Amino acid sequence: MSLLTDFQTVQAKVVRANDWCNLIFQHKPPYTQLQYLTMNGNQWITPGLTVDSNYVVEIKYLLTGSSEGMGRLLGSSVDQSFEMAARGTGTFRWGINISSTTVSFTSGVPHVFKCYGTGQCYVDGVLKANLNKNQRPVTLFIFSESTHTEQAKGSFYYCKIWNNGVLIRDFIPVKDMNNVVCLYDFVSGTYFYNSGSGSFTA
Repeated sequence: MSLLTDFQTVQAKVVRANDWCNLIFQHKPPYTQLQYLTMNGNQWITPGLTVDSNYVVEIKYLLTGSSEGMGRLLGSSVDQSFEMAARGTGTFRWGINISSTTVSFTSGVPHVFKCYGTGQCYVDGVLKANLNKNQRPVTLFIFSESTHTEQAKGSFYYCKIWNNGVLIRDFIPVKDMNNVVCLYDFVSGTYFYNSGSGSFTA
């Protein structure tokens, strides 16, 4: 084999190695991020968390209704406990530790709701309620509650969950590699799929 051929062989291997480096270090994420996903009142997410007074949940959502009763943006294994239960499209019942109050907001537009396990609830950065209660441990659901009969209808943009100030869930709406609409958690690097019936839609 000539020196030129040897050089060409080595050069080809270097090019292939660079291609692999580009794939590894400049790869696209294994999902397609969406601006929001929508639900018709039959879908919900089980985030696998037991929440208490140390938790904070922030969710951006456009509420359009509920499956029946009071559709939950947030719900838990205990009624009126870490709960956002929609009443129409411009109010919801905010509940902590079996105590609740009504929170009002402008309907027809998305809002950022930030709720604390110590009873505070903010809408777009403005304090709307303070129950001054400490939540005892309950299992959290997103878009539903323990009986899974009262889900929210609307559009979901993102959700962040903190425990003692540490971000433990950072959900965004995506299509996975199979084009299934679901949530992706930046913290754990995992997908969270609909636990209910039907499908989330883009």
